[in-house]
Amino acid sequence: LSEITFDEIIDLEGKHSIETISNYSQFSFAFFIYHMLRSVMNLSESEKVAEKLEGLLSLYGKTGTVIQFNDCYVKDGYVHPGFFEDADLPRFFIDRSVYQAVLNGAPLNKVQAVDDLLMNLCNFDEATFKRILAVLSTIFFNNEDLKTKFNSSIRFVGKDGRNGKSIFSALMRRAFGKSNCHIFSIADLSDSKTLYAVANSLVAIDSDSTGKTISDDSSALFKSLTSGESLEVKGLYKQSEMIQTCCSIIAFSNMMPGSSDKTTAYLRRLEIVLCNYQILNPQDKVGPNSKETLIDVDEDWFNALRTDEAAQYLIELLLIESQRLIRAGHYPEKPKSMELVLQMFAEENDSASAFVHEVGLEEIVGYSIAEVREKYHEWCESNDMSELKRKFNETLTDRFGLKSAIANNVALVNQSSNAYVQISAGVKKAIRCWQLPTTEKTKEFISKQLSKVKTEN
Repeated sequence: LSEITFDEIIDLEGKHSIETISNYSQFSFAFFIYHMLRSVMNLSESEKVAEKLEGLLSLYGKTGTVIQFNDCYVKDGYVHPGFFEDADLPRFFIDRSVYQAVLNGAPLNKVQAVDDLLMNLCNFDEATFKRILAVLSTIFFNNEDLKTKFNSSIRFVGKDGRNGKSIFSALMRRAFGKSNCHIFSIADLSDSKTLYAVANSLVAIDSDSTGKTISDDSSALFKSLTSGESLEVKGLYKQSEMIQTCCSIIAFSNMMPGSSDKTTAYLRRLEIVLCNYQILNPQDKVGPNSKETLIDVDEDWFNALRTDEAAQYLIELLLIESQRLIRAGHYPEKPKSMELVLQMFAEENDSASAFVHEVGLEEIVGYSIAEVREKYHEWCESNDMSELKRKFNETLTDRFGLKSAIANNVALVNQSSNAYVQISAGVKKAIRCWQLPTTEKTKEFISKQLSKVKTEN
């Protein structure tokens, strides 16, 4: 066992609360049982009971994803009053009362410092703030259909640091409870112990993401987790088990991540925000890539962010936003600034995409596979970029809709290509070239290029 929760504990004032004991061994649990029941049970019998309970408890909370608060619960993204009652137990417990705020449609007590911090992370852009708030609220989208529809992961990138990323990470852990959060590295997702911990968390935070390249295996697991898929995982000293995931992944870093996965399926899950404003002390200098924050920062501001009121406000803000978002059925429009950042990331992370954007499809469609590969090789050398091997063809197919196909007549070949001369002269009957999705589109594209050349000449 790694965690057991005692819910509906009532304090002297009659208030409900939730208490959790985490990270203990089966023997520790057996000793706890023995201590409570030693008048009727010896230690050996307690160990058998602990083993039996471990088997029973492992059946609970792995397929369910209910989030229980002190006065309400979230099931399939919707908030319901009271305590969840079913054969299964709630998967996650957050020791906060929030239902009145949900009914009001607004947090009970506004904490301006929290809004300030989020605005600073969002470069004081209102559209970015709305988008990021909506994405953060999907933490409460605890079913696979909703996770698949809104499958996004936020990454805050501040090149010079001091942007408030660490402050926000700490605030998230206080708000949701440390037992519901896990600190990890996305690059380590292929490690079985890391995957087990992340799959069992509500919020997974990569708090200091490095420039280490994310492998294909880790990228695939990242996509599965952001979609809320069921995964077979194995914890330390445990049997493999199937877990319904519903965690939200949030990353903080000083640089863009590198990834072996260049596909659009990976890119569309990323919500990248460049944090250009630094929160500094009076004597500190602004970094070369940054500006000084627009917030009037003092010790009271920092203290306000460390309070339980700030954590409560953040939870209420996100929970209320989640209910608005589930009714709307779609995210607020992504700002142009975020689109440009994602494009920049794609090109920095993917020399194949950068190559296509610079030379254009007219230098690829209708040319032989070997010719395009040679052009790409020379372009990478002259632009000091890493050349992709196997991933190059995959990128052209996945991101640009091209296909490698046999061209058996000159209408499918660019006249500037060596393949055109070979097919025209009968040296070769067919050559494999890059083409658009259909033969008709390829012929039309090449015909337009030919007309354009004649017009220019």
